[in-house]
Amino acid sequence: MLVQPVIPDGTVIRTQDGGIWFVEHNRLRHIPDPQTFGNMGLEASDIKNPSAEQLASIKEGDMLPHLDTRLIRKRTGEIYLLVKGFRRHVPDPVTLQAVQAGQPVITVPPDVLDAFPEGPPLPAAAPRK
Repeated sequence: MLVQPVIPDGTVIRTQDGGIWFVEHNRLRHIPDPQTFGNMGLEASDIKNPSAEQLASIKEGDMLPHLDTRLIRKRTGEIYLLVKGFRRHVPDPVTLQAVQAGQPVITVPPDVLDAFPEGPPLPAAAPRK
């Protein structure tokens, strides 16, 4: 029995045509532009170049939405920071201040938030004295 090669979730790949894709639930999701790539918390060193056999083992999924920031808010108020393509819950205002670095926090519809798999929550930052 032939076992198909697998590309793990969270992998960022470059296809032969130069497109940059994020793997989620065994699906390729196109990253629409460099701004979104950066706001997902990704770096050029994260990009892998899989073999044609590995690429053939996964199907194309929906394109990821364009992002203007790395900080996104659910309509219910929870805030997430995008890190390496995953959304990580920001647990409190002190942690938000520590990671914000002047970036805006934008409220997004559920489908945009759900476009990014949930990673572990951020550790709480120590309050400043």
